[in-house]
Amino acid sequence: MQEGFFTPLYPVPRHDKFEQLLAEWIVACDQPFDEVEKPEFRALLAYTHHPSSTLRIPGRKAIKNRIMRMGESSRENIKQMFDELEGKVSISLDAWTSSNGYAFIAIIAHYVTNKGKLEELLIDFRELSGAHSGDNMAEVVWETLAQYGPKGKIMAFVMDNASNNDTMIEAIERFCRRENISFSAKDSCLQCMPHTIHLAALELLRCLGAISDDDFSKALSHKAPYQDSVTAPLDCAHDDNATLQDNGEELESDDSESSGFLKSPLEKVSHCSPNRRISHSDKLAFSSGILSRLHAGLQLIKCFMSCTYDYRGAVDSYVAKDRDLQAYELYPEDWDAVEMVMGWLKSFRSATTQMSTTKRPMLSTVSVIFRGLQQDIRNILASLLDNVSPELKEGLTVAHRKLSDYYTKFDQSPFYVWASLLDPRISYAGLKEDFTNDEILKQDLEAFKEWLMDYYNIHYAGRYLRQDKCSATTDSAGNVTTTSPQKINFTARYQKRCRFGTNELEEYFKLDQQDFEMTDPIHWWYRHRKIYPNLYCLARNILAIPGSAVAIERIFSGGRDTISLRRASLKPETIETLMLVKQRVHLARNAVEDLAGGDSDDE
Repeated sequence: MQEGFFTPLYPVPRHDKFEQLLAEWIVACDQPFDEVEKPEFRALLAYTHHPSSTLRIPGRKAIKNRIMRMGESSRENIKQMFDELEGKVSISLDAWTSSNGYAFIAIIAHYVTNKGKLEELLIDFRELSGAHSGDNMAEVVWETLAQYGPKGKIMAFVMDNASNNDTMIEAIERFCRRENISFSAKDSCLQCMPHTIHLAALELLRCLGAISDDDFSKALSHKAPYQDSVTAPLDCAHDDNATLQDNGEELESDDSESSGFLKSPLEKVSHCSPNRRISHSDKLAFSSGILSRLHAGLQLIKCFMSCTYDYRGAVDSYVAKDRDLQAYELYPEDWDAVEMVMGWLKSFRSATTQMSTTKRPMLSTVSVIFRGLQQDIRNILASLLDNVSPELKEGLTVAHRKLSDYYTKFDQSPFYVWASLLDPRISYAGLKEDFTNDEILKQDLEAFKEWLMDYYNIHYAGRYLRQDKCSATTDSAGNVTTTSPQKINFTARYQKRCRFGTNELEEYFKLDQQDFEMTDPIHWWYRHRKIYPNLYCLARNILAIPGSAVAIERIFSGGRDTISLRRASLKPETIETLMLVKQRVHLARNAVEDLAGGDSDDE
């Protein structure tokens, strides 16, 4: 789909090709338009140019015009892709404010191509004018869907837990109802699971006194975007409390019992910060400062784990030398508590890392990791000794309860369970084994299985006629076509025949589970599309649903590069075009790398 995305249908003059490549470099490497007019850059090109012909280097206006035309070409190609796409599309989105003060909404489409490849594509990076209300966001999203044409192909939306997203999805449902499009806000609104884990970890830190109630409230109110918090800088200027400490001001303390057992040792380490009083040790300043910045996100938890306990000796030594700090001395039981919490935080961090770094963050994969985290926290609670402080137990219990509350909310949509049922690495047998010791979950599993069976029979069964492997072939989309009548197979009676009278979904559930690490679910279904032509269509649509907003985070990270200090004067419409074109350039590059690596769409 990306092959020759910017390649014209006819040969182009050499200068036009040069200008195109130059424009792609400007976009992909986030260079200012006027870079092409810098004398040093022009001298470099002139030096490498063959002297037999004249080199014409375009100016800033010409290169900008070229990029804007590439943006229009990108939009036309996106529309054509949706027109030809046979499967359904899931959408992930979020709002973001750029460094130069513009608010944008990024919209990414997730789908399986007609050749069986899972793809994600930025389809809009539009300025969000007015309030960030759900109704306003819904209008913008609906305009984008209307522009490209997939309004009737939407399978699900994946977003964070902000309340305005609930309002937005309800407005989308009204728009669909107005145009007689089948869409359920309750079934199709899915939560970003890493964000959910982030909130549960914040709840743990708040209960243990590592973050203040005010910081916790700010995180829940979504005033600071989750994507910003996980990439927040570690310098003390980023944190209000650390800044107060650096200025020699005391922080307000809370001596109430409800503040949590661990607040005492954490506050002790924070008050022991050498850079709060004198510049003694950069390492120790970082170690102590990190404790008051944990609310910045799970990214900082990694730093907390790797620094705080490692500098135990340095902290104890520094406190012993300063009489004013001896009231904040950490005793062995305090350090034991810190070490214990570090192990808990590692579980949260590992879960979000696996969800974010997986090559294909499909809903089924992310759901398995989420359930694994729940079980891990449950095992930790069961293994805690009687002499562990009740406050510590309560903090972890509250965090586990938060995860369970969100898991219950996940059950409002069938797609979480359906994605696992249709993942050949998990399927019905895997979920049944996971829920062996929980009768309620086992009953829910049976209900979701029956629901899936009904949904399949109503919407997918009977689309395509199943035939023997030996007497049928399929086109690139998986549609069954008969072979030539001149070809007679005299050994057909020995071939394994498909059972026409059975249900494809029932047959699939009888298969053995595939290896989780070695199997790509999308490729597995594409290879088996001849055997399960109808069920493949359903699996393709369900497995394309992402389980996280990782793709959105990557786009926002690229947006920070696009809108750098050297390009702070860019207008919203130019930023939108740059983001779309950069995405397409990167996809084209990935397609070339896949071909070079021998990646094939065929069996």
